Amino acid sequence: MDILSIIAVFWFAGVLTAMYSLYYPAWRFVRDAKPKNIFVQRKVLALIVVFIMFSLTLPFLTITMFSDDLSERFKKGFAKGMLGLQDNGIQ
Repeated sequence: MDILSIIAVFWFAGVLTAMYSLYYPAWRFVRDAKPKNIFVQRKVLALIVVFIMFSLTLPFLTITMFSDDLSERFKKGFAKGMLGLQDNGIQ
């Protein structure tokens, strides 16, 4: 197994971990709060888009995943973004 295959497997595992620990809790909140949201109605398309987005930003998301405070802030911000709420930066 060459080094690129090993990197690709770890990258893929990291993206799946990020989706499970960051995206899925935010998606569940949106599903409960607003069932008619496009992220809830088009679940597969949303998963593909988020997977691509997380694949590109994985190095930054690993820092977020390791910190409980950053993780909670990310989930709240991502859920607000999915709901279309304006965030003025004041928590």
